[in-house]
Amino acid sequence: MAKSKFSPRGRSLFRQYNMEKLVRSAEAAGLEIGGIEVDPNGVIRVLTKDAAGQAASEPWDKATAKLQAGR
Repeated sequence: MAKSKFSPRGRSLFRQYNMEKLVRSAEAAGLEIGGIEVDPNGVIRVLTKDAAGQAASEPWDKATAKLQAGR
């Protein structure tokens, strides 16, 4: 029986150049990237800086931002 060189969870088809192409395409479209999420099931989300800023509007985030600014 031949030993498989692939991991039991399967081969990953997502590579670094895929991410680079995604970032270049988003920037070419005029988006300011605030973050990128990659789910194990293959879903890729590009978070813009505007969307990332909206998350900071929560009370907990405001309180931690004040604490960090005081450092």
